[in-house]
Amino acid sequence: MQEDQLVLGIDIGGTKTALGVVTRDGRLLDEMVLPSEGVRGKDMLMKRIVSAAGELITGQQFGKRIAAIGVGFPGPISPSNCIVAEAPNLPGWEGVSLCEVLSGALSIPTYGENDANAAALGEWLYGSGRGTRDFIYLTISTGIGCGIISGGRLIQGTSGYSGELGHMIMDPLGPECGCGRRGCLEMLASGTAIGRQARTRLSGGEESVLGELGRPVEDITAREVFEGAAQGDPLSQDILDEALGWIAIGCNNLLVMLNPSRIALGGGVGLGGDWFLEEIEQRLQELSPKDHFGVELVQASLGKNAGIVGAGAVAWLRIDPKLSSEAP
Repeated sequence: MQEDQLVLGIDIGGTKTALGVVTRDGRLLDEMVLPSEGVRGKDMLMKRIVSAAGELITGQQFGKRIAAIGVGFPGPISPSNCIVAEAPNLPGWEGVSLCEVLSGALSIPTYGENDANAAALGEWLYGSGRGTRDFIYLTISTGIGCGIISGGRLIQGTSGYSGELGHMIMDPLGPECGCGRRGCLEMLASGTAIGRQARTRLSGGEESVLGELGRPVEDITAREVFEGAAQGDPLSQDILDEALGWIAIGCNNLLVMLNPSRIALGGGVGLGGDWFLEEIEQRLQELSPKDHFGVELVQASLGKNAGIVGAGAVAWLRIDPKLSSEAP
């Protein structure tokens, strides 16, 4: 491996797709963001991704220094052949040979992974998971995702479905999820769920400062609920309290199954501040009196770059496997 080699990280999302050039030590040299939402069909989005990747590589003259491409995708990907198994937020992508398409178009070896798994690798190598061998990255945003590092390796499962905590059934009588089940964690505690709860309760006539924002009820999101809670709004606080309770139960389930030394929370909701962590820790203490098995609960540290850097980590670990042994 040449010392000046780089990789290209591509984080494909339901709202936007981010691309960036990543060094072996996790630095982001350059990046580009393009919208995914509203783009008609996978072929058009893939065409834009390929065009943006080419522009990013040639525009800064990285050229032949790009040794590989890593891709993070919002859904399970088969570990054996990089075929998209499920794509709830990007309909029509099921069965797509993601790596084959990109490597064929760009003539660069390409490796893919579920986006939460990719972010977990990024945080483990370069961020909040450094120094651990048993680490979990939990992202709470539009949905809920999870990446698991156990014994210094990413747990993928037979078909790439490992870590789908967002689709762990918490309430069999709960709201129907896009995956076809009922009462999945992300239907109870994600940013989407928090916004939906607020809209439902406001439409039912409950009083709240959220109804005084001067915007239609149907436009209320989790962001407004967090703002309302900060102002002492009882409805907002009640909604967040319920969501926090579900998240704590999910974390407790991770603890008893996997016994990690550290869990990092990321995503728009998961990065809600120190009080958010403190509330979850308090609920974990109530659920697991034994100091919740010694786990350390922290905020993810890569922030908005977690997806790109994580996708870059996917590529680096494939072309330089010894990087994982250097992580701790």
